[in-house]
Amino acid sequence: MRRVAFLALPLFLFGCQGSDAPTASEGASKVTEPVVEAPQAIPKDNEIALYNGDQSVTLGSLPRNAFEVFPGRDAVVDKKLPAGFAEPYGASHWEDGHDRGFGVITYNGRVVSAMYQENQATASRFDELVALHQKQLSKITPESFEGPRVRYRFWESGGVRLMICEFQGTDKGIKVTAALGVDNVMDALGASKEHAKESIRTIDATLQGHSSPPVKTP
Repeated sequence: MRRVAFLALPLFLFGCQGSDAPTASEGASKVTEPVVEAPQAIPKDNEIALYNGDQSVTLGSLPRNAFEVFPGRDAVVDKKLPAGFAEPYGASHWEDGHDRGFGVITYNGRVVSAMYQENQATASRFDELVALHQKQLSKITPESFEGPRVRYRFWESGGVRLMICEFQGTDKGIKVTAALGVDNVMDALGASKEHAKESIRTIDATLQGHSSPPVKTP
């Protein structure tokens, strides 16, 4: 099984698009990654959360609470921070032998982002996750972005963002990612509407055989 660098790269480069999609790193010279600023204050009682069945991960919680919602049995655990993040940010994630993974980014020990990923998802998995979160977040209308081989849904409220995306690889494999976080942390991970729209344009142009400008990433 190909190992997944789960939180070692920005979401836009790996988390949703997949390893066979065009990325900004192709043909680009290495640049110094900017340090992500401190997260914005997390409003208390924000209704946006990352759900696993009837349990949920909320921002501001302790990492151990998040891993109780998304437990990793017989999983490989890593604590490497994504590029651009530095202390007092922290990270912890697991990935198992079934192409699944879950991880959190913390700031001063509190969760400011959480991400769940399936690299061999079923054709219905994206719709199942969207339906689950629409039910739980019924007061917020999600924004949709869709293109060839990729679909996105975004929920936003009070500086908190939830993104669910699906990418269909050229090998017919389906990758599904659900990510929650404070706005500026999500931006740093590439989990934004702007990156979603640009990824759709890039993939569309590539499939049509046209060249496309490099995708700008954090």
